[in-house]
Amino acid sequence: MEITDKFWNRLHLELDKESDRSLVIVAAALLDEALKKCVEKRMLPAKKKELCVFSGGNSPLSTFSSRINFCYQIGIISSALQRDLHIIRKLRNDFAHDPFDLSFEDNSVKNRISELDSVSNYKETNPEARSNIGPPGTRNDFIFAVSWRLYSITESLNEISSGKEHIPEFGYFDHGELMKYFGVLIGSEQ
Repeated sequence: MEITDKFWNRLHLELDKESDRSLVIVAAALLDEALKKCVEKRMLPAKKKELCVFSGGNSPLSTFSSRINFCYQIGIISSALQRDLHIIRKLRNDFAHDPFDLSFEDNSVKNRISELDSVSNYKETNPEARSNIGPPGTRNDFIFAVSWRLYSITESLNEISSGKEHIPEFGYFDHGELMKYFGVLIGSEQ
């Protein structure tokens, strides 16, 4: 629960800020970082920084999009959450790249946030949880949508098992020693 609290507290620090832009960008960054933590827990640590899948220009998992897809493909998140995280990623891109002040009042933003509710019925089946976020409105709907998804991802860290290093392949062993070893094992079974 400690990591969930860390992410939750950071998200709610953003709620006090006035900028819609900062809320969306930080919310997406928190989701992105939570996915990274999930992948890190599943994977072995990199032996060298330049071999890490998260760092460097050609890193396969350096983007939010690649982490979303990877987490789905290794079974950390569902296809529904994959879809919704891509919607949030697109919202982040909209806010980050629009040279004008985009807000939760813009129709394009409202439409994307409505998309988040189109697959999930969590808002309808848990109106009390939604009302705890604040009064009706697109900004609070976004906060609610991100909150329960972020909670779900960070809590899944408790269920992810870490990877185990593979034993060296046969070609890395001294064949004479290997045969002695297997000879001992085979002899002991007789």
